[in-house]
Amino acid sequence: MHYGWILTCALALGTCMQPPPPDAPTPVPEPVETIRDLRSMILNLSAEEAGIAPTPALPTVWGVVLDIGYPEGLATLVSLADGTTSLYLGHGGGYIGMGAHDSVREAGERLLKQAEASEVAFEPPSDVALPHVGQVRFYVLTHSGVVAAGAREADLRAGIGPLADLYAAAHAVITEIRLQAERQDG
Repeated sequence: MHYGWILTCALALGTCMQPPPPDAPTPVPEPVETIRDLRSMILNLSAEEAGIAPTPALPTVWGVVLDIGYPEGLATLVSLADGTTSLYLGHGGGYIGMGAHDSVREAGERLLKQAEASEVAFEPPSDVALPHVGQVRFYVLTHSGVVAAGAREADLRAGIGPLADLYAAAHAVITEIRLQAERQDG
């Protein structure tokens, strides 16, 4: 009998079946199809298709997409120069068309101006994969294409790193969306 081969296979399977190390990134749960489609649509949209032209205040940036990986799922914030502002939740919920409210629209404008002024070394993304749990990924939509950068959310919450100000501006938009949603529900 080939005991050496059996032992080799058993050892290989045992290694493959071990749980990941505790510091291994945890994938975010896959969003529902509608959210995947909305996210994909915005990340593949051009400024021309959206009808957004450069302005003196925003000569380069026309949108920001922020993905945050949570154990419960993905949260995606979209803010565009035409005022479009939405928050998609991976389980299928969210808030669409929130830029119709002045406070949300103004927070979105501040986010875009922060992205425009950012000196972060954004680079064209190799892919638009979902962030892992605890990770944040910014996609800045520019008139010459999409650029991206990411960081650990815990660092950004603590104000650490070159994306911290952009993260704070994005969370100001999320806060305004939440406050507006509470007003509508209340």
